[in-house]
Amino acid sequence: PQGRFATIFNDVTEIKRLSAEREGNLRFLEALLDTIPNPIFHKDSEGRYQGCNHAFADTIIGLPRDQIVGKTMPELPNEIPPDLARVYHQADLDLMLDGGVQAYEAEVRCSDDVRRQFAFSKACFKNSSGEVAGIVGVMLDITDRRSAEAALWASRQSFNSIVENSADLIITVNNNGRIQTFNRGAEQRLGYERDEVIGRRAEILFECVRELVAVEDAERRRRRARAGVALDDLAKPLRGARPVGRVLVVVTRRGAEQP
Repeated sequence: PQGRFATIFNDVTEIKRLSAEREGNLRFLEALLDTIPNPIFHKDSEGRYQGCNHAFADTIIGLPRDQIVGKTMPELPNEIPPDLARVYHQADLDLMLDGGVQAYEAEVRCSDDVRRQFAFSKACFKNSSGEVAGIVGVMLDITDRRSAEAALWASRQSFNSIVENSADLIITVNNNGRIQTFNRGAEQRLGYERDEVIGRRAEILFECVRELVAVEDAERRRRRARAGVALDDLAKPLRGARPVGRVLVVVTRRGAEQP
């Protein structure tokens, strides 16, 4: 007897259309991420890189993207030093355990072998079942900002040291007329402890300062008029584009009689 055959046709047009659409969306997302200057990466729940942008591949790792995808941090020991990888891995574990968004700062060895300070902002993403599927992270180089903050702190420390150890009376007052700084010279010559006057209005010192200035002879006061700031100038703002307070400097002759 002759055999019988059955032919089954499946229309895959819709499947191909969806596949092409998905591929187009992935290419668009990849191009979009590459336009962002901050390093961006994402990993699966096992810590394997699933993707990254050009800034991460070039600036941080120093490898082509296809040599990063599918690797874990321990599998990239030459690009991610083990001491730093342990820090990042622990942060990943904490994030997957706690969920939500995670932000922290850590050192990063960049592809040029220079270690720089970065701020990390990471979050978990979930699959269709609602389970944690991995982590996405964005990095921001804050090295220059940290250097500027350190320089500013050192400058402030230097200024505070000069003010505190000056033999002259140096008092700073904010725009509300309240005393902010009261140096050791002011304590010694006016008889107030700084804790007594900080935060109080400057008017409480007017009479003391007037009495102290009165012991100066007229010639010395004229000679100092332009070098220091007279009591009547207390209301004048500090020079600068944006006034933030006022300063009173009273210079007295060494050995002058104390009030």
